[in-house]
Amino acid sequence: MAMCGGRHLEHRGCLRSRFGLRVFVSLMIALLLAQMPPGAARAQDLSWQVWGAVMTDNDVRQLVTFDSIRLLESGLVGFALNTRFGRPYDLPFGQLRFEAEAQLVRHFGLQDHWEVNLPVGLRFAPRRRILGFDSLAFLIGPSMASQIPAIELRRGGGVGSRGMVYFHVELERQLRSDPAARIFLRLHHRSGGYGLFANAVGTNAFAIGYRRAF
Repeated sequence: MAMCGGRHLEHRGCLRSRFGLRVFVSLMIALLLAQMPPGAARAQDLSWQVWGAVMTDNDVRQLVTFDSIRLLESGLVGFALNTRFGRPYDLPFGQLRFEAEAQLVRHFGLQDHWEVNLPVGLRFAPRRRILGFDSLAFLIGPSMASQIPAIELRRGGGVGSRGMVYFHVELERQLRSDPAARIFLRLHHRSGGYGLFANAVGTNAFAIGYRRAF
């Protein structure tokens, strides 16, 4: 996500993006709160996960379209606790459920800081595997870094922020040899959310990880 500013038409488009993001976040929060269970989560709804990632010098559009991917000599490792909550929704072509995570991330290489992310969102599990994966997830929430990340400062021309918006898009596959274990591929993203949290340029990383229910 890029910074707002510049020419009038670009600024108007950015304001519409901000408004749309605010509406989306507000609706997501309201829906998630409505799904909160009155009791504690069941044991099978809890999992821990670890992952590693390599940073890129691309925006989200370039990564999605695989346009001139540029990997950096910088990476991260993360640990998180994940919980499902609320009732799942059965659809004709799969199931939709709600999730939340508490993440602790350590950066190394071109950056040297900690990052905490608290995303919530949705996971869709089709009735049959698609491209070898069992589910697709999108989670979004606040992100806080222990210092302004060096790559974000460089990409933003000296402008950055510790507090940003975080989201990830994830593909997950269950291991046949162990139903409690899963591997996943993830796009790890931090940005200002079109100025919703900060008027700064963010960063992206490609991640691979391991998740296990407990």
